[in-house]
Amino acid sequence: MKISLFNLIILIILYSCSQKNETKNNLELEILNDTLFAYPYNSNKDKINILNYSIENNSNQTYYFKQGLGDDSQLRKIYKNGIYISVYETTSNKEVKYSEKFPFEHFKRSDCDSCSNSRNSIRIIKELERLKDDNKTSYYSTKDKRHYFFIHPKEKLFFKQYINLTDSMRYEDTRMNYAHLNKNIKYYSSFIIPSDSSTYKEDLPDNILNTIKENNVKVYHGNLKSKNKVPIKVLN
Repeated sequence: MKISLFNLIILIILYSCSQKNETKNNLELEILNDTLFAYPYNSNKDKINILNYSIENNSNQTYYFKQGLGDDSQLRKIYKNGIYISVYETTSNKEVKYSEKFPFEHFKRSDCDSCSNSRNSIRIIKELERLKDDNKTSYYSTKDKRHYFFIHPKEKLFFKQYINLTDSMRYEDTRMNYAHLNKNIKYYSSFIIPSDSSTYKEDLPDNILNTIKENNVKVYHGNLKSKNKVPIKVLN
């Protein structure tokens, strides 16, 4: 049976779309908090949220999730340890403004909150030398703060970390941007965790690369966006 060029193009487009949808739904990110809390951006109070979330593999494929950098639009959002948080006004669906804060602008200050010290840096350097993985510095220095993990078919993994939406303890590591929230306005949030497979062979150590190869694991590539949205309550 002959297939016209037009029909062939349609079939290719439909196949590509189905592949994209399948990939998009293979891993599912869910926020497990009912509500997040924050004080207004200019308040001298601060609120820590224990952020609970899960990632579930709905496919028959084993994946390795290698956290990547967000695009330009994501880099302007709230960020901590691999998670990009978007905040919107509930009534208008308009995204709020985000900005960094200078050290003197943080109302809740700490001499050192999860900061990287010289002793820890020396330990990492020594580990790299002894493992003969000197060119994998980015992996070993960030693996405890980022999302690097294997997830098997039908498996569900649970995660948690703390985060402040409008202020933060001074020197908090890997932290960017705070949300401009105001009193008497309702907000909601959604999350994105990007995974990047483009340079995984250069970035990952041999033991993980061998595990990926021997077990036919696929490195996930794309933005994992939360399937749900969570309201934010602004405190007085």
